[in-house]
Amino acid sequence: KPLLDKIIEKRKDIIENKSNKTYENLDKIIFSNNSKNIETILECKKSIVENMVNRKSLVETKPIDPKILSMVINKNYKIKL
Repeated sequence: KPLLDKIIEKRKDIIENKSNKTYENLDKIIFSNNSKNIETILECKKSIVENMVNRKSLVETKPIDPKILSMVINKNYKIKL
């Protein structure tokens, strides 16, 4: 095995696998252009909305305007066609 692989293998126990569900959901909404994924996209959107509504933040946030979200999704859809 190459040296780097050996080093990584020895240190796997200290690696934390973290993911940000909000960003994953945004990626699915923005980059999914398949009609089969409509249910997944709706679930992701619902999750993001719940996260925004229930989030307790020290920083004041403004709600996302649905028109902006629609424009971004529409623009991405047109680009992929």
